[in-house]
Amino acid sequence: MKQIKLFLILSTIMVVLSNCTFENRKIITQMCFEDLDIHIQDTLRNLPIDTFDCYPDLIDLTGHYKLIIKEIGPWGYAQKLENFETGKSYWFNYNTPRPFIVTSKEIIFPVEYNIITKGLEKTDKFNIINIY
Repeated sequence: MKQIKLFLILSTIMVVLSNCTFENRKIITQMCFEDLDIHIQDTLRNLPIDTFDCYPDLIDLTGHYKLIIKEIGPWGYAQKLENFETGKSYWFNYNTPRPFIVTSKEIIFPVEYNIITKGLEKTDKFNIINIY
């Protein structure tokens, strides 16, 4: 009986983790900060800081997205951007740098961590996923 329970538990874990590839099947391009739309540049330069001196994880310029951190117990394993109007979602590995900037046409996020806190440079790179 114990072996059957163990098998079921391991099978469930394998199924869950095998479905967690989190790579969006979209083409990701890279762009330097200076090549981003001027509105995006200004938004990144003027981000508000909360009471803990942290920047926001999601900058939604459409007003239709929410960021959900998926967890197993106390451990995060994925980030999900979900459009709460259409139900469409985009999955990212938990270690994908933030903030996510969502426009009506694309999702933009930094290539490296702490780009904002170090100060933005013209050559800082951002990943871009086109959304339709």
